[in-house]
Amino acid sequence: MLKTQSMNLDYIRTFVVVGQSKDYKEAASKLNIDYTNVSRHIKQLEDTMETKLVKRNSKNIIELTEDGKTLFDGYEKAYNTILFTEKSYIQGKSLNTGKLSIGVLKDIEKDILTEKVKKFKNKYPDVIIKIVEGETKELFDKLSKLMKNIGI
Repeated sequence: MLKTQSMNLDYIRTFVVVGQSKDYKEAASKLNIDYTNVSRHIKQLEDTMETKLVKRNSKNIIELTEDGKTLFDGYEKAYNTILFTEKSYIQGKSLNTGKLSIGVLKDIEKDILTEKVKKFKNKYPDVIIKIVEGETKELFDKLSKLMKNIGI
């Protein structure tokens, strides 16, 4: 019988990262936890699910068992949803202040943006918005320069 009351999201997160990386040491590095904790988390999850989830192949690479593959598919989707939710929340909070530049072509009316900018300003009054007009190449060059300056 599945003991859902003892499910632990840290174990699931560890399992997903192990399933993605196929290596306990790499997973430990990505999770910023000790290698032994990765092994312990996997063992605890296997005990909870009452099945073997991972095995080592002849080249000592981690592989998922059939049960592991089944659980991995669902767990990875859930884990990605949790990550997306957290990142969206953090990014939403960071939008409260800052600067935003919007590039528009010279031959397009800036009025198209007016209503959207007003709504955004109502929600985030401390954000400074600048609308930059230019030709496509000019706007692209400005964006490329900005991306280069910030290392993208």
